[in-house]
Amino acid sequence: MVGFPQRQNLIERVTVETTSRPSGFYRGIFLDILTVASALGVGFFYKIYLVKQVALWAPLLSLTIFSIFSTLEIFMVKSWSRRFFIIILEVAALVGFFYDQSLKLLLIIAGLTLFFLLWGEVSSRRETGNLMEIRFFKIARIQLSRVVTAVAIIGVFFYLPYSTPQDILFSPSSFDKVFDLTAVAASNFYPKFRFTSSFGDLTKDIASSELAKDADFNKITPAEQVKTIEDASDKIIKDLGRMLKITIAPTEKTSKIFYDLIVNNLEGLKNKFGNQFTVVWGIILFIAVRGVGSIFAWFAALFSLFFYQILLGFNVVRVVGENRNHEVIEF
Repeated sequence: MVGFPQRQNLIERVTVETTSRPSGFYRGIFLDILTVASALGVGFFYKIYLVKQVALWAPLLSLTIFSIFSTLEIFMVKSWSRRFFIIILEVAALVGFFYDQSLKLLLIIAGLTLFFLLWGEVSSRRETGNLMEIRFFKIARIQLSRVVTAVAIIGVFFYLPYSTPQDILFSPSSFDKVFDLTAVAASNFYPKFRFTSSFGDLTKDIASSELAKDADFNKITPAEQVKTIEDASDKIIKDLGRMLKITIAPTEKTSKIFYDLIVNNLEGLKNKFGNQFTVVWGIILFIAVRGVGSIFAWFAALFSLFFYQILLGFNVVRVVGENRNHEVIEF
């Protein structure tokens, strides 16, 4: 009735406003947790690798997992502030286990790592915004290229303080594998030389090859030829040891002789030039690791694409079109 207050039914329901979470809110948080946890795995396993408690495959596997999750973050986390916070946590996770290093070194490495991770994030998101459809593999390679650079910096900077003179190049077992592969290739050109045998056998092969060109050597008896080859082999070993200032045992493997030779020379350079040698050696290691990392980034992008396709197949994520026909990923 006009002029009179309207009576309300006390039993009548009153609409209550509720706050709803955006689609995929909790899955996004779960992805953030997995990303930071995988970064922790990289730092942890690399630390115990440096103290020789685990093989190299452990930090590499954790790095692969971290690469997959950090790539998915590009597409699935839309908030820049949230992503920036997660990247800071990633940096802390990657370098946190090296608390025994100097604070200055930690800050430098953390700053460089943060820079490259943010660079990858910005470049990937810019590329995503410029494309009309999602090209996951292309964007993943942009992101992982910066991730690999950041991890290479961490790997080299923290490797140098933990390395011993014997670790300047490779571990003996790793060097043996590389040497054996090289020896197989060299055997194709010099089939008579036993590169993978003892150093004495190799010098005998070298001496025999050179003496075979001498007409007088071919005229003596087989027993005298054997004695001449052994004498020439001993002379080669003694002359080489005197020239290189090392003791060479004929019974030692050739790979060990070469390993000791290289390590002794590098150790001498380190003692002579000190920090200058460490800086130069660090740069060489970084270039080498970054080069190998380029191959790793390609495979990591492939694994990320495979994992992304699995998520699409199980409808965990989906591709939708925006008003300007620009594809985005939702979950």
